Amino acid sequence: MSAEVTHIVAEVESPFHTQELQALRTQYPQALPVQKSWLEACFSQQRKVSPAQHQIDLN
Repeated sequence: MSAEVTHIVAEVESPFHTQELQALRTQYPQALPVQKSWLEACFSQQRKVSPAQHQIDLN
């Protein structure tokens, strides 16, 4: 991945996934972690949709 990464599409199904995602966020702090439903919504609407309803809370 590069500094141009804007989103990290992920499924968090275990504490291990959370740790991996937190590590990616440390590496790419500009990238927003979102559920795969965000990507599906973008494809179905043929545009970039708001990630607000699809964000993954790592707190």
